[in-house]
Amino acid sequence: GKPPNMAEEMATPNQEKISDDWPEMVRILKSRGASQTQLDLLSREFRAIEDTVSGNDFFAFIAPLADRFRDKSEPEPAKATARKSPLETRSGSKHMLYAYRELGRWDLVCDTARHVLKFKADDYGTLMHLADGLLMSDQYGDAIATYESALKCKDLPTQDREYIDERIADSKLLIGLREIDPASPPASASSQVPDVVEIIPPLDTRPEGSGEDGDASTPRPGPTFVFFHIDSKVGHVLGALGGKAGADAVDYRESLELAVQSVRHNVNGSQVVLLTDEATDVSALPAFDRIVRLTVNAETIMYSRMQAYALAAKRGLLHGQTYFLDTDIYTNRAIDRETLDKSDIVLTYRNGPGFRHMPVNEGVIVAADGSSPATAKFFEICLELYERLARSGPVRQRYNFDIRKWRGGQLSLAAFVKWTVPPYIASMTEIEGIHVRFLPCDEYNYPVQREDNSQTLAGKSILHFKGGPAKTWMDQYARFKKAARTAQ
Repeated sequence: GKPPNMAEEMATPNQEKISDDWPEMVRILKSRGASQTQLDLLSREFRAIEDTVSGNDFFAFIAPLADRFRDKSEPEPAKATARKSPLETRSGSKHMLYAYRELGRWDLVCDTARHVLKFKADDYGTLMHLADGLLMSDQYGDAIATYESALKCKDLPTQDREYIDERIADSKLLIGLREIDPASPPASASSQVPDVVEIIPPLDTRPEGSGEDGDASTPRPGPTFVFFHIDSKVGHVLGALGGKAGADAVDYRESLELAVQSVRHNVNGSQVVLLTDEATDVSALPAFDRIVRLTVNAETIMYSRMQAYALAAKRGLLHGQTYFLDTDIYTNRAIDRETLDKSDIVLTYRNGPGFRHMPVNEGVIVAADGSSPATAKFFEICLELYERLARSGPVRQRYNFDIRKWRGGQLSLAAFVKWTVPPYIASMTEIEGIHVRFLPCDEYNYPVQREDNSQTLAGKSILHFKGGPAKTWMDQYARFKKAARTAQ
């Protein structure tokens, strides 16, 4: 017969020690989709209160998380019983709160935070958990009120004030953007597409064998990787948007070269395409299999990139499986075909209060076929949403700059998915007739952090070296990979 669901398995009686039962619990949780990070967090938080509860209470503690991993086609899990609950103490409740937060169970975060506040009503940290949980649960008005209550706490850390102000602004933005709908008819999408000025054959320094008999016009059997680059003062643009520290030091030509090298070394048979403007000097850039010059505006660089993607898809300039990548992306390996099966478009998502208004990262977008009608339709819709967002009053109030220069791409992707990503939507879903697969940024668009090391990064499929300092780390990682290849 059908095996029991996770909650039923966890309700097994006479379990006395977490140390004895944890291996079996790992098996159950992994079978339901739990990541190693989630398992580590859950184990750590429970061990903090293990001495105060019995073995059975471990199952009671974990049972409410069953829905997070349970197959939605299964019947509702049976509720486990416990002799004693960690919720009886403030410390036990807070440990449960941290675990629920890490696991993305924002409904339980809200419930547990409200319980903790019964012990101490002005607990700043718990108020923040509650506010973040309300934001993630789309209760924006209540989130704003709770963030404002946190601002009044005596123990408010000075450095947290900016975070709270940002979340309040994000909540107000999300309230105002409920009107944006990808199903609405486009206003003037046809006038948004730039013209092709020139399609350049491969440079003399291109790798051999890009096609049959060295013919560059013949697509390689592997995927196509598309980069957009304009020789503009990106740091200068960022400075105009609020003076981001270190922006002027970023040389995107260097990161682009490393990005292209990663594709050449790690993805067999790949074709690399550059989309650029009329003025950029391509002689100083790495070798591409195709260069497409377009009439795009360097001043609105992020909007111009979306225009370029839309045009390339509409004109059939791309071939087969196509990756649209930021220039600070390092590709360790291509996404396997089984993962991409039955999808038209692949988007990478992240969760958390800081990303509620931008849950999709535009650094990695994958199309099953770069020239398919579905791909062209996807970018056409996103381009139209981009236009609406740029004209939107709530967006202009949230950002004191033209989002066509920065931020707009990710906002348009968020609008396309209606600000909803897993686990609140299926990892494979249909939007406007387009089959969209969601993959986690943690594996397929990983934002490299200071505490990461080269060995752990090598386990990720695609790395995103975001920000000024990370560009230096990208060079260091590329040298590590080169040394590893040499040693083989």
